[in-house]
Amino acid sequence: MNSSGLDGAVRVATIRHTSGLPLPGCYVIDAAHELGEPVLSFDAKLNKAAQEMGLSTFI
Repeated sequence: MNSSGLDGAVRVATIRHTSGLPLPGCYVIDAAHELGEPVLSFDAKLNKAAQEMGLSTFI
């Protein structure tokens, strides 16, 4: 998993553009997607964005 470099920057920027989340949340979604893991967060907006992108969430 690597959110650095051009590929990572493009993925995170795309998540930011489509979700409107702040950058820290975009990195959470990117990491979960790249690792094939669910998102664990108390942030309802982050969970909703993750679910809309096809990721599983807890909480």
